[in-house]
This record gives sequence, C-alpha cells and structure tokens, in this order.
Amino acid sequence: MKNIGPEGKLLTLVLADRTNEWNNNGQAVSAHVTDEYELRYLSMPEIDKLLGLLEKHRALGTLERLPPEERRAAFAERAGRQILVALHEATYGIPFEDILVDEFRHIEPYELNGCT
Repeated sequence: MKNIGPEGKLLTLVLADRTNEWNNNGQAVSAHVTDEYELRYLSMPEIDKLLGLLEKHRALGTLERLPPEERRAAFAERAGRQILVALHEATYGIPFEDILVDEFRHIEPYELNGCT
C-alpha cells in the first residue's frame, strides 16, 4: 500500500474475505479501509431478483428442474444462511454440512482449526 504512489488516490479496491480470516489477518489492511459492508441475509424480493438473474444467465443448476414457486421455496429455506452458502446449496445441490467441512479446512492460519 505504501508503494502505490499518488495514483493510489484514484484506486478503488473491492475485496472480500471470510469473517474468520478478516478477524485473523485484516489488521494489515484495516487502516486503509474506507468502507466496509457485510452481506446480510436475503429478503424475499432479493431472492426473487436473484432467481430471475440466475434464470436469465442459465445458472439455476439443480433449481432448473423446479417450477418457479418451488425454486423460491427451495432458495428461501437456505436464505437464512450467508448468500454464498445459499447459492451453492441451491444451485449445486451441495449439502450445508459439506460446505461447513470445506470452510473448516480453509480456516487461516491452519493451526487454528485443530489440524497441526
């Protein structure tokens, strides 16, 4: 960050991180963060818009075989979870438990997840 120079004032970075990784490693860049946004749970209108976009871009995955109301219900069941988890579960058919195992395996630093 120190080596960007005066052009850095024109630079906008959009970053994403898992909460646990940000809590462990975010200090290095937190002084440079001007805005921070947390992805919250989806509302029903947001679910409808997202399903519309997934359909438009032919990315419904396993939801494609369902009628629209069942798609909405299937996604709404998962919407209480973070958006990426809900998207993976709904479109790829990956169980929540498998996603948790994957998240656990990617905890940084590795020693914190009990695997040394």
